[in-house]
Amino acid sequence: MQTKNRWVKRLYTLYTMIAILAVATLGSPLRLLAAATAQPAAGAWDDRFGTLGTIEQVQAIAVGPNGEVYAGGRFTKAGGVDAQHIARWDGRSWQALGEGVDGDVHAIAVDGSDVYVAGDFKVAGGINAVGIARWDGAAWFTVGDGTGPLDDYFGTPEAGDIYSMLISDGVLYVGGDFVKVDGVDAYSVAQWDGTSWSALGEGMGELDWEGKFTPEATVYALALDGGILYAAGDFLLADGETANSIAQWDGTGWSALGAGVTLEDGNNTPQKGTIRALAAHDGALYAGGWFSKAGGKAANHVAVWQGGAWSTLGVGVRAEQFATAPQIYALAFSGNILYAGGRFAGAGNQNIDLLAKWQNNAWSEVGTGVSSDGYDEILVVTAGLAGDVYVGGATRMIGDQRVDNIAHWQNERWSALGGGLLDGEYGDSPATPYAIAVGEDGRVYAGGEFKIAGGVRVSNLAMWLDGAWHNIGDANARVRDMVLAGDDLYVVGEFTQIGGIAANHVARWNQATEQWSALGAGINDNVYAVDYADGLLYVGGAFKAAGNVTAEDVAYWDGTQWHAFGTKARIFEVGDQGREVGTYVNDILVNGDSVYIAGHFQVIQIGTNTADLGSFVVTHNVVEWHRSTDDWFYLGDLAQRGVSYGGYSGFNIDAYFFGRGGQHPLCRWSF
Repeated sequence: MQTKNRWVKRLYTLYTMIAILAVATLGSPLRLLAAATAQPAAGAWDDRFGTLGTIEQVQAIAVGPNGEVYAGGRFTKAGGVDAQHIARWDGRSWQALGEGVDGDVHAIAVDGSDVYVAGDFKVAGGINAVGIARWDGAAWFTVGDGTGPLDDYFGTPEAGDIYSMLISDGVLYVGGDFVKVDGVDAYSVAQWDGTSWSALGEGMGELDWEGKFTPEATVYALALDGGILYAAGDFLLADGETANSIAQWDGTGWSALGAGVTLEDGNNTPQKGTIRALAAHDGALYAGGWFSKAGGKAANHVAVWQGGAWSTLGVGVRAEQFATAPQIYALAFSGNILYAGGRFAGAGNQNIDLLAKWQNNAWSEVGTGVSSDGYDEILVVTAGLAGDVYVGGATRMIGDQRVDNIAHWQNERWSALGGGLLDGEYGDSPATPYAIAVGEDGRVYAGGEFKIAGGVRVSNLAMWLDGAWHNIGDANARVRDMVLAGDDLYVVGEFTQIGGIAANHVARWNQATEQWSALGAGINDNVYAVDYADGLLYVGGAFKAAGNVTAEDVAYWDGTQWHAFGTKARIFEVGDQGREVGTYVNDILVNGDSVYIAGHFQVIQIGTNTADLGSFVVTHNVVEWHRSTDDWFYLGDLAQRGVSYGGYSGFNIDAYFFGRGGQHPLCRWSF
């Protein structure tokens, strides 16, 4: 015999006390067991079932030396944890970096245990650190004196912005929109050697309306390849020479990459384009952004620089209708595959939204693609350490996964970072799980009222296996309880369809065949409780019939047909006006020949003559039935039967089996 794998339903001996919880509410409490395939440390909570991703946009992702993932952006919560604009994912859960920073994070760079963070903030961990700060794993520090980047917009000093960072041989390179860093003149690009800031040549600039140099330029992306530093963004000049938004630094000066990138206006007049992303790979430099030509060649928002010349990647990406902003925001290589993210509507000749990959000289979708509602965008793509990829931005869904702005692509499969059960695809409400069953092979089944399990679209039922949630079949209404018996999972609830089959309030799923089946005609109304013993399945709820058999709130299935709980008595109650009062069963516990029943019923009726008031016996919400003898028993002493408020059970009392049991004998009286 195998009973429910819930500690509330262990086998009890006859003289083990049943602890009964009386709940003074019309609603039903949750009965939830936390379980997992890999157990946490002794005395610790398992943290893998938190909420998903971030509540706001992710703008930067970096992977640390041990595979940990740092995400930054506009959010203030990650996986339900308070995390001010920056958080760390350790593979199981999200963690804050101290007090975080007080504004958006645009860029992250990791150097061993040091994490450099840049963005639109002025305070990091309670210290003044304008625009850039360092986290050493325990505390926040300034990078330099904390003055940070400064812009001089039309002669009015204000905080500048850093949009890109990279580290090489202990040197931190930054690019952005600034004219000074810690008071040092540096136009849009600078370096930090661990002690001081310095400029890289004359930096980037523009020409004003009089044709004079102005430092109002922006570097959005940096890349390093073969000892050459590449900077790209929105600028006309590099070291005073025309560069059209991209240039290379050889250690002594900046030089253009051919004619750079350009964008033609409605009059076919070329002007500098904008590059938002760079990726260096195998001697080639890939650029993406908002441009129509690279080196004078038609190139729709993406191109490659190799061997001193520009070339295209097929027909590039197609802009969204009426778009006026950069189409590609992020590029990254994983192996020999280039991933591109942004706000485009097509790649190559295919309709592909927001995320695409370039492989074998062709564009294609990543998995089943990104679900875009017209406002979504992919802002960052970062390669992991094992051929995997992390993407972030403003998107709730990727393929069939809910990810909440950050997702992981590995082994041709998307997964969310974190995630338990959620009520809806686009809401943030937690789920309402009513039951969990645990198999001997480590499978965990959860049933209740929810639509998302660890990012996977489900409907009220999910299975946890090998560290991830799986959809084993959609139920069209709540799942209330479940029990495992060998390879069979029995599920009961308010549903009439499950796993693609018609099944009235009770169904069976076989783990070996992964097939659903109904149990005869099922039950004619809601089922709230189920237990299994000696080849029999017992159910309880608020119903009148099981199969073609009249059954008041309780019934059992023998593998072939349904049966009522004997013929001597039934769960039935009438009111003062002679009308039936609604009764229901919340819980069933089977121990050998005894079936313990808890729910919402003041009386049990002997026979079926409702006019005979003497046939009603007070039980106050709990009762025991013996299957072999068809005898009924109330629980408690003669004066205080069942559970009640001073002998009154009324409409606000519900009973559930809740405890492990104790050493006190069970008082049991027959009637």
